[in-house]
Amino acid sequence: GSYAEDFLKGFNGILQTDGYTGYQKAPCHAHALCWAHARRYFIEAIPPDLPKEDLLGSICKKAIERINELFAIDKGLAGLTKEEREEQRLQLEKEKLEAYFAWLQDIELNVLPKSKLGKAVQYSLSHKEALQAFLKSGNAALSNNICERAIRNFTIGRKNWLFSDSPKGAKASAAV
Repeated sequence: GSYAEDFLKGFNGILQTDGYTGYQKAPCHAHALCWAHARRYFIEAIPPDLPKEDLLGSICKKAIERINELFAIDKGLAGLTKEEREEQRLQLEKEKLEAYFAWLQDIELNVLPKSKLGKAVQYSLSHKEALQAFLKSGNAALSNNICERAIRNFTIGRKNWLFSDSPKGAKASAAV
């Protein structure tokens, strides 16, 4: 967290991240979390051997559908100005978000807290404010996937660069 705090010193915009707690120390106007990460928790909670007919009525399926609906609505707002997007999000998505979080609160007591499903439910509920931050700014995105794709080469490279155990090897890797 201290690295994020130092790096972002003086930043006063919207910080869009995953749920890493170290970012809570970073100064920003608003902290927006990624809905793709929230959805991924529900995807990972689906047992691999679950028959398709059982998946249809499952909590995971319902949560994924609700989150996908937010993405579909927001995709339709892509061509709007910041102000128009803010207005449309409040009209089209705010009630859906309120319903989503109310639904999660209703089912929270019926899921095992340490199960994958329990962790998926808890992730959304414990990050409710940051997951709703996109409503306050038309510049905030629902996910940080674009940023994650941009840094993917570095995260993959990080593993490969472990083998650069000499300056000569590092220069050769950099050249390649």
